[in-house]
Amino acid sequence: MFFDGSKLVFQSLLFNLFLAELYDIRDQVLTALEKGKKVEDMPALGITDKYDAELGKGFLKGKDFVMLAAEELKLLLPIKK
Repeated sequence: MFFDGSKLVFQSLLFNLFLAELYDIRDQVLTALEKGKKVEDMPALGITDKYDAELGKGFLKGKDFVMLAAEELKLLLPIKK
């Protein structure tokens, strides 16, 4: 039998799973940028492939999302001289 807060607990678990997926994508994009990859190279790396079946059904596809993430994350990296 479920207790009254079970829906909230389930939603919290789903949110944490989604957050972990976003952190994974962020970490892979940052690693690629630090290795010298360009934003344009990100879609070809397949960073979001394992999440596309579940998360790639919306208006923003994984390859587009990774490009947006890379554009923003490159602003966080130190400028190389």
